[in-house]
Amino acid sequence: MTSRRAHVRRLGGFTLIEVLVAIAITGLMMGAVMVSLDTCFKGYKVTTEQSSTNMMTRLTMQRISSLVRNAKDFAPYPDDVLDLTQNPVRSSRIEITTPMGTTGRQVSVFELRDAAGTAGPFQLWYVRRDYSGSTQVLQEERPILSGVLATTFTLHYSAGPRLTRATIDLTVKANEFQDASMSSALRVPPIRLVTTAVPRTEWTDEVSN
Repeated sequence: MTSRRAHVRRLGGFTLIEVLVAIAITGLMMGAVMVSLDTCFKGYKVTTEQSSTNMMTRLTMQRISSLVRNAKDFAPYPDDVLDLTQNPVRSSRIEITTPMGTTGRQVSVFELRDAAGTAGPFQLWYVRRDYSGSTQVLQEERPILSGVLATTFTLHYSAGPRLTRATIDLTVKANEFQDASMSSALRVPPIRLVTTAVPRTEWTDEVSN
């Protein structure tokens, strides 16, 4: 009789303690899987945002460098190019003048501006003004890069003054993915790119002559 009752109990299923233990183990496993998936997903977002910001920053720097290579006049420039306290000029703004035809010119300005009156990150703005002779025929402006932490244009001049080289230093903060909390503190590091551009030889030779 005793063995029969024991056999019936064994066929009756799991005890309450066994069910609770199984639920607890399953919950721990699911939690670990979700944390792992969350970290992987956020890591992917960090990499994506960093790559996107890197690409946009590089395109911006390539555009500025191209204008510098093909431009004739630049600003700001020092009052005295022989004064080492004024030359090179370091500024958050650069003005680039490119000849257009025989009498026209295009003035391109890149400058750092506050975003909505804040103290940063900033926006890099592009301002374009076209002239036919002394008459302005076009003006447009727009932000081209957001999340800018710092921008420095270092302009080296020789007698003239003529620009011998321009160094562009951009530090940009990527757009971080912060929609939900995450167990691992993944953050996108700022991206800093530095490049140097030299104006075309014919322009510098023309100025020197």
